[in-house]
Amino acid sequence: MMNTEEIFLDQNPWWEETTAPRRGQRFPKRRELFSTVFGQLMRVDDRRSSVVLGPRQVGKTVMLQQIADELLKQGWPPGNVTYFDFSDDRITSPGITAREVVEVVPRGYEKGKPRIFLLDEVGSSDNWASWLKQAVDTMDHRIVVTDSAASLLRQGGRESGMGRWDEHVLEGLSFKEYLHLQS
Repeated sequence: MMNTEEIFLDQNPWWEETTAPRRGQRFPKRRELFSTVFGQLMRVDDRRSSVVLGPRQVGKTVMLQQIADELLKQGWPPGNVTYFDFSDDRITSPGITAREVVEVVPRGYEKGKPRIFLLDEVGSSDNWASWLKQAVDTMDHRIVVTDSAASLLRQGGRESGMGRWDEHVLEGLSFKEYLHLQS
């Protein structure tokens, strides 16, 4: 039996303790795509979401954790930043939907600012494309989602996502990024 509160608190330690160590702090160097996705997330006049696609182990999760860390460093209210990994092995069938993640309102949530949702491996969530389409159309939330199954995301969301989200592909390191990460 899954304890969803435990999963949320484990994945969002800043909800309980603002000085809790954050996973993004372990990775101070960022991939080139970080600035593009973070910049789009901060544009309040652009409601579109970002969908980051790529094979496993290229840094999608690390980038989401770095985004959370950067938001908190910039003074974003901790209760307004939600990270959720749908591939968490503690999630049992039928699982948690993206809609259920958004409905969780942590302590420290400030109504004056939009909530930011960083949803990892969203392809494991049922009806994610329909939900994201509706969320972009009706909510003031800012959303970044990732998934490794690019064909699943494209099949589920290509048509309904037109104008609602931008797709970004994160591949293996370029030589330039490799040198940057080594310095």
